[in-house]
Amino acid sequence: MSKFWLLLFCSSILIGQTKKITGTITAGNAMVEGIHVVNLSNEKTTITDAKGVFTIDASEDDLLVFNA
Repeated sequence: MSKFWLLLFCSSILIGQTKKITGTITAGNAMVEGIHVVNLSNEKTTITDAKGVFTIDASEDDLLVFNA
């Protein structure tokens, strides 16, 4: 399995508030399109675009899972 590096760029999250989290998944020079991002806490899902970028709703302490 390839190792993925996750870079999350987000503003501060206040307790109990949901914010849009934007991040980029990178794997060297490999394509990272189509990586599933799941917030297990609120059951929201999204998929990375051709550049590995994703946006998902999340609150502090939510659990995000990334699956290729």
